[in-house]
Amino acid sequence: MSRTIDASLYPGLDHILWRFLVVLMVTLAYSHEK
Repeated sequence: MSRTIDASLYPGLDHILWRFLVVLMVTLAYSHEK
């Protein structure tokens, strides 16, 4: 049971992490261009 929960949780965490990284990079690039 815990294995199924882990499998469904980790992809979600990865998605949030990637989204945060993309937003961070875009913000840095935008502030650098100004």
